[in-house]
Amino acid sequence: MRAIEQGKSLDRRRIVDTIQTMGRFKFASVEFGFTDTNHLARTEDEMIIVTLERSSGPAPTDPGYQLGREWKDAFPPGYAGPTHLVRPTVDANRRAHPDVVTQVLAEGWGTQCTRHPDGSLGAECKIN
Repeated sequence: MRAIEQGKSLDRRRIVDTIQTMGRFKFASVEFGFTDTNHLARTEDEMIIVTLERSSGPAPTDPGYQLGREWKDAFPPGYAGPTHLVRPTVDANRRAHPDVVTQVLAEGWGTQCTRHPDGSLGAECKIN
């Protein structure tokens, strides 16, 4: 939408040219941009794993598997959809976007994976 607004056109070629020359911008908490030679515009550290879950909760596991707080706060009953699977990419994501990762972990967003009896998150993720 920004490219259409900035390029003042609905012409496909004009939109693509605008996206490739408009520089970096922020969307969904992170900054990114595209060039004529880089349409992905992401580093390996910025990749995340997304999983489908049911709001009825995960199957019992040991240690217990923890859904993030969005299952209680944001998703309607019966929702089945994608959510950020925090644990497998947390260290890499922290290198790329430390402020965003700190907020995700502190506020309990994303599927938190296995949680040990002491409350710490384990390295193992059990996708149910």
